[in-house]
Amino acid sequence: ASRGEFELAELLDWPALAHPGRALREADLARAARAGDRGTVARLLQLGLPVDGRDERGATALIHAAGAGQLALVTDLIGAGAATDAATQSGATALSAACVSGHQAVIGLLLEAGVPVDQPMRQGLTPLMVAASVLRSEIIELLLARGARIDTRAQSGLTALEAAVLSVLNQGAEESGLACVRLLLERRAPVESAPVGQPGLLHRLLGADQNRPPATEETLLALLRLLLPRGADPNRRDERGRTPLHWACRHSLLEVVELLLAHGADPQVPDVLRQLPWDLLPPKLRPQYASRIGPRGRR
Repeated sequence: ASRGEFELAELLDWPALAHPGRALREADLARAARAGDRGTVARLLQLGLPVDGRDERGATALIHAAGAGQLALVTDLIGAGAATDAATQSGATALSAACVSGHQAVIGLLLEAGVPVDQPMRQGLTPLMVAASVLRSEIIELLLARGARIDTRAQSGLTALEAAVLSVLNQGAEESGLACVRLLLERRAPVESAPVGQPGLLHRLLGADQNRPPATEETLLALLRLLLPRGADPNRRDERGRTPLHWACRHSLLEVVELLLAHGADPQVPDVLRQLPWDLLPPKLRPQYASRIGPRGRR
C-alpha cells in the first residue's frame, strides 16, 4: 500500500479499526454501521469507500443499520445510494433484518424508498415469512397493511402461517406466538396449501414420519384449536395414505385424538398398508378405543 493510503486511514479516530495506520478496506464501512457510528460512516464515505462494501458475512452497512434500528443512519445510506436489495451470504436483506429486530420505523422507511413489501429472498422466502418465523405480530400487521401477500409459498413449500406454527412448536404455546398464528388465520392465510398427496400442516404438526411429536401435547392442542375451525383438514392423506389421526394414534396423543374426532376425523380411513389409525395405537390402548375407532370392516 502507498503512504497516501495510510495517511487516509490515519484521518480516522475509530477504535473499532484493528490498526489506524493501515489502508482502508471495503468492510470498514459495514463495521462502522454495525457499531452504530454514524459519524465514522460519513467520513468513510467521504474518503471514497463504496457504500455497498461488504463484511466477512456479506453484509452491507445498510443491512447492519437496518437490523440495529439506526433510522438516521439508514436514511444517510439510502441517500448515499446504498443498494436496498443487497443480501448477505445467508440471504438476509435490510428489510428482513429490520423485520427480525422489529424496527417498524426502519421498515417504513425502506418501503417508502421503494423496497417491495414482498422483496424476494433466497429460496423464495419473503419478509412476511421472516416476521412470522420470529413471531412478531406487530411486524406482520405492518407488512400486511402495506400489501404483503399472505399466500406466497417458498421453494420448500413454506408459507407465513407454517413459519409461525413451526416457531410456536419450537418455543411453546406462549400467547405471543399463538397471537401471530391467530392473526394470520384472521387475515385468511391458507391452511391447506400443499399439493394433494403431500403432508399438510396438521401432519407436520403431529410429527409425521418422526419417532415422536415435535412439541408437548399442550402446545399441539393450542395450535389445533386454532387451525381446525379455520379449515385444516383432519382427513387429509399424506404420501403414505395416513391422516393426522393416524399420527396422533402413532404418538399416543389421546387428547389430540379426541379433538380430531370432534372435528370430523374419519377413523375408518386406511393408509396404503391398509392400516387404520386404531392399528397404530400401542396395543395396551386399543381396547379402550375399539368401540370408537376400531375396525368396522376394512376398506
